[in-house]
Amino acid sequence: MAEENGHQYPVQANGATNGEAAPESQIYIDTKGGEFPVDEQPPQSEWDRLWDAVQKNPEDFSSWEALLDAAEKEEGGLTKDSSAAAQNKFRTVYDHFLAKFPLCFGYWKKYADKEFVLEGAEKALEVYERGVVSIHNSVELWVQFCAFKIANFPDDEEGIRGIFERGAEQVGNDYQSHFFWDKYLEWTESKGDRLAMLKVLERVITIPLHHYAKYFEKYSSVCASLPVTDLVTEEEYAKIEAEIRSQPKPEGEEATAEASVEKSEEQLEPLLRAKIHELKTHIYMSTQEAVHKRWVYEGEIKRSYFHVKPLDESQLANWRRYLDFEEAEGVESRIYVLYERCLVPCALYEEFWQRYIRFVLSRNDPTGVRNVFIRATSIFVPAGRPTVRLSYAAFEEEQGHIDEARAIYQTLLQNVPGHLETLTKYAHFERRQSGPDRALEILSEAVESVTSEDAKAYLEVQRVRVRYNVNQNAEEARTAYQEAAAKYGSSRYLLSAYLSFEIEQRDAKSIHHTTTAWTHIKSTPLPAEDKRTLGLRYLDYLTEHPSTTIGQINAVDLEVHREFMDKAGEASRKRGFEGDDVEGRPIKQVRGSIGGGVGGLGVQSPATPVGYYPPTQPAQQGYGAYAGYGAQAYGAAYYGAAAATPAAPQAWDYSQQAATGY
Repeated sequence: MAEENGHQYPVQANGATNGEAAPESQIYIDTKGGEFPVDEQPPQSEWDRLWDAVQKNPEDFSSWEALLDAAEKEEGGLTKDSSAAAQNKFRTVYDHFLAKFPLCFGYWKKYADKEFVLEGAEKALEVYERGVVSIHNSVELWVQFCAFKIANFPDDEEGIRGIFERGAEQVGNDYQSHFFWDKYLEWTESKGDRLAMLKVLERVITIPLHHYAKYFEKYSSVCASLPVTDLVTEEEYAKIEAEIRSQPKPEGEEATAEASVEKSEEQLEPLLRAKIHELKTHIYMSTQEAVHKRWVYEGEIKRSYFHVKPLDESQLANWRRYLDFEEAEGVESRIYVLYERCLVPCALYEEFWQRYIRFVLSRNDPTGVRNVFIRATSIFVPAGRPTVRLSYAAFEEEQGHIDEARAIYQTLLQNVPGHLETLTKYAHFERRQSGPDRALEILSEAVESVTSEDAKAYLEVQRVRVRYNVNQNAEEARTAYQEAAAKYGSSRYLLSAYLSFEIEQRDAKSIHHTTTAWTHIKSTPLPAEDKRTLGLRYLDYLTEHPSTTIGQINAVDLEVHREFMDKAGEASRKRGFEGDDVEGRPIKQVRGSIGGGVGGLGVQSPATPVGYYPPTQPAQQGYGAYAGYGAQAYGAAYYGAAAATPAAPQAWDYSQQAATGY
């Protein structure tokens, strides 16, 4: 057996490799050079079996879990005394796993905890740093990072505050970020710095958070313990003081000796505090209103982490509505935060990546757009999903990065060979960059390589159109259509393109050629309802053409209705009778168009093999249990007395793995 990445593979005596016919003299060579007959090959180790499983199917999360478990149990359980080989196995598995599933915040913590045991706090800190870069919007991971830094480096106050500030930048505006702010305030209070607490709280009370009310109560309490001059800036203080001093006397009252005397600092302070509290209360009420608006959508979120199961349509619809709302509100920072949150549970849905990309594009931020494309295509959206990759190629072409765009098309065709939309867009990309000959070459090679008759017919149409748009030779195009129609007579797309081509001609023989096309269509095995559709198109053409008579029009009208309308209706009725068993009746697939429409091709369902109609929805299969936010219950909203209160708060237990996420 040949060894690659620690695995053994059969080596055949004639030099053949796996996948080729093995001769009778096939032997196996172990990693130490021993040889033995194929029927006496050594049993595969459990480690190799698990590693092979994740290599064959990297999307299988359960296989990764088993491999991680095996790595942690090497030599009876990893400790600092474990061999270097066992420790390297552990790190290799975790590095590969987290490169594939970076949203699993719980596994970043497991990795850091184990490194703490093996190498100490500095090594664990490195893992946390990698984690918050990979999943920068995980509230839980930032809280764990901060807690670890506090526990192991308590004297590094500047470093601790720096991590808190970085976390505030990344997750501070998250609706569910109260865990993070609680930790920040807890640490700040432990330092006895009331003024620093005030500065943090002044930021928090402006953010629409799940537990917004308790922060205003805390803010009011801290304010009461500080001098009034610390509550606002010098400019704000001077402005408020001037307003109070300039207030007119109440109408109808005589000036008293007390009123005419300038107020002392002691008399002024309660008035200043009351005015400042009034201003901050306005902020609180604005925050409360913002929270209530968002609770409509937040209350409908059932899963804020990634899971193997696809989201149901109601959840997807809620995310769409929530994004619509936030974009209408127009606060850019909150829009970005919501997109990042959405793309944890919806990480495999191209729809939301495309929408995020369009939003960033609208901000004229090409670097930001590229970063989103890279995240989507290199980590989250499976290689067999072409839509976002096609958009990426078009973006790079527009930016003038031709080699990068070409590489995206070519890689995509390796992953989904025969995918029609990719082939078409790649051909037109090369037409723009290298000329029509290269586009025709790509399409000709594709016609030979695809196996589906419908796919061949579609590509033939693209080839005819490219050539005709260059040379405008109608006779050549007509001949090509006729030859293709003779070979692929059951392709509605091809026959429709052929008929449309003839209808669009404006020469003296156009009606003759169009009639010839219709005559050929009638002779094909195309279903009656498709012939009816094309016949009605031909009838419209005759009705509008200046040289046709009413007799010709009526003759075709009679033919279409007698020959095809009735037969199509009969077929439809037959299908209806066969489907009278309501429980067993299949649900119709939603149909759409390819990339905005390519001549009436329908979009296939996710179950259809890639190669003809491009898929539009993520496959209904697991791609691993990412986890953006762990357990879905964050606790109740901390509303005021007048507001309806949801379920009671629940504290996050960071020592436990979430029951439904990771």
